Amino acid sequence: MTSTWRTKTFYTCAYSAPFPKVVEAVENFARADAARFRLRDELRAREIAALSNSFSRLYTEAGYIHLFLVSRLRRFLAGKARLRPVFLLASASRQILGRPRPLGPGDTLTLGNIFQVPLSREKAELLAARSLIYIKLLNKEELIPSGARPTPHLEDEIRACRLAATLSYQDCAVLYPEIRRLPPSAAVRTVSRYLAAKTGKAFEEPPAPV
Repeated sequence: MTSTWRTKTFYTCAYSAPFPKVVEAVENFARADAARFRLRDELRAREIAALSNSFSRLYTEAGYIHLFLVSRLRRFLAGKARLRPVFLLASASRQILGRPRPLGPGDTLTLGNIFQVPLSREKAELLAARSLIYIKLLNKEELIPSGARPTPHLEDEIRACRLAATLSYQDCAVLYPEIRRLPPSAAVRTVSRYLAAKTGKAFEEPPAPV
């Protein structure tokens, strides 16, 4: 089955299928996405390694999920060049999150497939279920940095990560029908209220980095 077919299947299921079927579609999509990432990063790493023979220094831009590219470059450049991955928002992320980058549940599931990390059925289903909530919490508009919020997209991702990380599979099954047609701001309020009612604690927004 092709990645395009799995993508169409996911979007067909997303708004109408029973929740377990939507989760299954997410898992299938993540596997197809992982295969695509592995192939692209393998081919890209080979070309970059070949170019390294002609240049003293090379800069390569890649999205944060392209960790397989780093892995392949380390192999192809071993003993020939020094590789230094840089995530531009790592410092800000460490201040807020304690880690160099936030990884949403969908990214975690896809990376597990990319690096062929064994996941239990329950873990894979939980990540897929959380990813359905996570993507509804993310702001889809361009956010302009300001003095008070220098990294608004990062803060938005971290908030979504923290909210999704507290949810069980059953929580996701309850919330998804409620929020799947809501705009992100309303989805955040709905999930925050749900968790406050469940835990008795209000959700705290991530602080802006200094």
